[in-house]
Amino acid sequence: MAAKHPICRFCKTVAVLGAIAGIAYLAVRRSRPTEDPWAEAYWEDVKTEQDS
Repeated sequence: MAAKHPICRFCKTVAVLGAIAGIAYLAVRRSRPTEDPWAEAYWEDVKTEQDS
């Protein structure tokens, strides 16, 4: 059941590519960490040789 009208085929192609892009976006967004593991170092009191 191929689409004979080029506009209909274009719309289906855009819909499929949009769905793939949406799924890829959600996958990347969910794979990110919720907390920044490096952010904790900024709030800690780090002792250096000058502080001692």
